[in-house]
Amino acid sequence: MTPSMRGFTLVELMIALVLGLLIVLAIGTVFNQSSDNYRQDERLSSLQDNLRFAMAQLTSDLEMTGFWSELHDPAAVDVSDPSLGISTDCGPAVGWAWDLLTALEAADNGDADVINSKFPCIDKTEIVPGQDAFSIKRVVGTDTDAASLEEGTTYLQTNGTEGQLFRELAASATPQTPLVGTVTHWRYHPVIYFLRDYHVVAGDGVPTLCRKYLLGGATPAFSTECIAPGIEQMQLEFGVDRDGNGRPERYLDANAVASLVDVVTVRVTLLGRSEQAHVSYANDKTYRLGNAPDFTPSDNFYRRSATTVVQLRNTARLRLVN
Repeated sequence: MTPSMRGFTLVELMIALVLGLLIVLAIGTVFNQSSDNYRQDERLSSLQDNLRFAMAQLTSDLEMTGFWSELHDPAAVDVSDPSLGISTDCGPAVGWAWDLLTALEAADNGDADVINSKFPCIDKTEIVPGQDAFSIKRVVGTDTDAASLEEGTTYLQTNGTEGQLFRELAASATPQTPLVGTVTHWRYHPVIYFLRDYHVVAGDGVPTLCRKYLLGGATPAFSTECIAPGIEQMQLEFGVDRDGNGRPERYLDANAVASLVDVVTVRVTLLGRSEQAHVSYANDKTYRLGNAPDFTPSDNFYRRSATTVVQLRNTARLRLVN
């Protein structure tokens, strides 16, 4: 055999094989780490988006609590129009949906029975226990032309001095006794926020921020709309103004507030959780939110918390007017 025809020895082949395996292992390790980082970034990005959107929705509604367009006093609104009707109300008393004097109500750290008794349209089986739930009432911030009123929708009609709630019905003249003078129409928007223990299908294990809203039509009722999956905890603290200067002196939970009329700000704290677990991540942190018990999950979900303070401009103005 000539030198040019000489092949690899067994030792050389083994060395080449080991080097090849090391290169493949290194490439596989880099790929796995990249995939793991991608999954982590994806879960965190989705978590932060959901948390940001949930807080924006809560802030938007809370800021407008008790907004009745030109009217300062909801007691000036007549709610006796015969067009008003509802198949499923959502309060502890008959006619709760039309009670404009209760623009803000809350249940603090309630179990299923407590929240259901406060807001009966929320089914006990879907409630995340130990969390706050709250309702607000207001009208949407732009008036609707009389020719564009939607059938089955509830509106506030006002001439700037007095107002009345009515449900638009094409088959009859509504409201039954229209107000005199130049009037505007504003869509009525009562809503109840709560945490549901699933997102799409019961038992899927994804806590979700949902709300009950007044659905119009032939038989108006409160319907469910879920807006942000992965919201695991919701805590509200109410800033109470006791000396009439428009600024809160203390923050209290709903059970400790003598009258929500004295509330001028609301501090909202949310805890968001990734929708999917990440097996390579262990969450052993302890979270302390509002007056809820400390929470140490000891699982594989990412979490982030967010807090904001919302000024209740309309209810504060009502206190000053009165």
